[in-house]
Amino acid sequence: MGSLDRERIANLEAQRARIRQAGAEVERDMAAGAAMNEAARRSAAENTAANERLRADMAESAARSASASAHAAYDEARDERAAAGNATFFAAIAAFVAIALIAIIGYYLWWQPAHTIDTSTNTVIERTVTIPPAVQAKAAAPIVNVAPPHVNVNVENPPPPPVSRDSDDDDSNQSSGGTSGDSNSNAPGSGG
Repeated sequence: MGSLDRERIANLEAQRARIRQAGAEVERDMAAGAAMNEAARRSAAENTAANERLRADMAESAARSASASAHAAYDEARDERAAAGNATFFAAIAAFVAIALIAIIGYYLWWQPAHTIDTSTNTVIERTVTIPPAVQAKAAAPIVNVAPPHVNVNVENPPPPPVSRDSDDDDSNQSSGGTSGDSNSNAPGSGG
C-alpha cells in the first residue's frame, strides 16, 4: 500500500468522520427540534387549558347572571302582584266611599227635600195633652193572690163491675140492638 492509498484511506476516514459529525449534528438538531416542538405543544396545551378555564369562568358567570336576573324578575313580579292587589283594594275602597258620598249627597239634595212638608210660615203647632185628675189619682189595680184548691192527683179509677154473661142478658141486649160492651162504655170511671 502506497502513500496514495493511505491518503485515500485517510480522506475516506476524514470524510466518514465528517459524515458522522454531520449525522450527529442532524440528530442533535432533530432532538432540539423535537424538544422545541414538545415545548410548543406543551405551551399550546397550556394555552388551551387556560382558554377552557376562561370559557368555564365565563359560562359560570353567565349562569350566575341568569340566575340573578331570574331572581330579580321573580321579585319584580311579586312586587307587581302586591302593587296590583293594593291598587285593587284602594280602588274598591275608593268606589265604596264614592258611592257612600253620592248616597249621602243624594239623600240631602233629593230624597229628604222631596219628603218634607212645605211650611211657608213659621207657625209652630204645639200639642198638649191634659190628663184628667181622676185618671191621675187612680192607682193600679191591686194584685190579689188566690191559692188554688187542693186537688188529689193520686186518685185511681175503680175497676169496672164484672159483667155476667147470662143467656137472658144476651137475648135482651141483642133484641134491643146493643151489646154488653155498649152498656159499659157509658159507665162512670171508664176511660171515655
